[in-house]
Amino acid sequence: MTQTQTETVASPTLEQRLMDRFASETQSFPNPERQRRALESFLGLGFPKAKSEKYKYSPFRNFTLAHDLVRQAVPTLTVAGLEALALPEMDGLVVVMVNGRWVSALSNIDQIPKGLYLQPLNEAIESGHEAAIRHFGQVAKSEEDAFVALNTAFLSDGLFVHVGAGKMIEPVLHILNLTQNEADATVQPRLLVVAESGASIRIVESRLSLSQAAVFSNVVSEWYVGEKANVSYHLLQDSGETSTEHHTLSSVQEADSVFTTHVLTLSGHVVRNNQNYLPNAEFCETNLNAVVVANGQMHVDNATFVDHALPNGTSNESYKHILGGKSTGVFNGKIMVRQDAQKTNAYQSNKTILTSDEARIYTKPELEIYADDVKCSHGAATGKMDEEALFYLRARGLSASAARKMLLIAFAGDVTGKISLDALRKDWNERITERL
Repeated sequence: MTQTQTETVASPTLEQRLMDRFASETQSFPNPERQRRALESFLGLGFPKAKSEKYKYSPFRNFTLAHDLVRQAVPTLTVAGLEALALPEMDGLVVVMVNGRWVSALSNIDQIPKGLYLQPLNEAIESGHEAAIRHFGQVAKSEEDAFVALNTAFLSDGLFVHVGAGKMIEPVLHILNLTQNEADATVQPRLLVVAESGASIRIVESRLSLSQAAVFSNVVSEWYVGEKANVSYHLLQDSGETSTEHHTLSSVQEADSVFTTHVLTLSGHVVRNNQNYLPNAEFCETNLNAVVVANGQMHVDNATFVDHALPNGTSNESYKHILGGKSTGVFNGKIMVRQDAQKTNAYQSNKTILTSDEARIYTKPELEIYADDVKCSHGAATGKMDEEALFYLRARGLSASAARKMLLIAFAGDVTGKISLDALRKDWNERITERL
């Protein structure tokens, strides 16, 4: 009897797949040397381990890529098909990104104001745009975060927004960041915004899905806010029940600048937002506002870090959760006041309403203060609907469901009411109402 031997060929590891892909595509990368260092950082860091305190309540701690980082072909979309996604009653510039790549044919940037520069990020770097080269990969640090490192290493497109010194951009810039894939996929959108000294701009980003595929989006956005600049950013996260999103936002502010963010999270199987703010000079103002409306099995994890490094800074942080079904919310907000940051005013609040017995919230507001002349406060509150308020509304003729919805809308309205764009505030309030 003849015996035969069979060889078992081991499947390549994640690390080997990433190195092979990097080697095969190096020539197409806009900054190969910086991206090579980012890949080395990722291979050294790896995804968060099971004992990672920062990912204690989120499944990213054991995360591995289920799908290769293959380039996704841009699906065929039409302008007519995007009309329903446009923001009503808001005239402005529209940039369409599909699977992390700029689609110029669908974008509406015919009348760009003087002083505003828009370009695919890879092209801006390759063409030698000084601000793009100076800030890419310098605000969000690859050596400190595996997800940033992975995104940086394989950058092949993205969006670069540059506002010249002293330029006040009146039209709102609306970024439609879409995913559309027939099969499960991994995409890595990238955004770099540089507002020079005295500049101002309002940016709205809508992250939406046009398909039912399970997409993992590893998003990185970098923000440089120059001296006396004023930048506001409004992010809608509504990519569908099958999506997984990890978003890292990192910002640096110079003296007398204002940076304001509003985030509305409405869907996603798992959503993690890492938001890191560095007011890096005196008299900076930093505002963080967010509303999470979660139902079903949603898991939404918000981790914020405001690092007051120098004196006379102000930060205001307000995060609100409305959690129903078997959803889970996580809030880990940290404010650091360093020794030199005297006369800092910092406020942090996280409030949650649980609309079901099976919903959960894990909240951990933190203050770490090394200066003695400061005004800082933080707090968290979790509970169910106010029965007295419900009784009051019911006594005036409202049904139980209408009374609950009115109270929840008012609860979220404390945050959405801070949005200065009337059309956007109306749109977001309507979206919240629909989800309730």
